[in-house]
Amino acid sequence: MTGYLKLLREDFDINEIKTPKQYLETIDKITEILRETRLLFLYSVFNKVCTEEDKLYYFDTPYQANMSYSALIKKGKSFYLLDEDGDYSEIFTSESFVQFIDDQYWELYE
Repeated sequence: MTGYLKLLREDFDINEIKTPKQYLETIDKITEILRETRLLFLYSVFNKVCTEEDKLYYFDTPYQANMSYSALIKKGKSFYLLDEDGDYSEIFTSESFVQFIDDQYWELYE
C-alpha cells in the first residue's frame, strides 16, 4: 500500500506517523490528494465530452444531489452544471458525482 502513496508523494513514509495528530494530518493530506485526483478525472472526461464551448451537453438521466442537474457546459477552461432552476453551478468532486460521470461516459475512455 505505501508504494502507491509514494507515487503521489515522494516524501511520504507511513512509518514516521507516530501520534494521533500526525494520523489526522495524514488523513487530511490523503483526502486532498483524492479530491485533486477526482478533479483530474472529471476534467479529462469533460474535455472529451464538451468539444464546443457554451454548448449544453445533457446527461442521459439527471444527477441528483441537493437538486437535479441535467447538463454540463464548458465556459473557458471551467465546467459547470445546469441545475433545475436553470442556473449554472460548479461541478462536484464527491465520490458519488465521479461515479455518476464514470457510469455516464465510460465508453469514451474504455
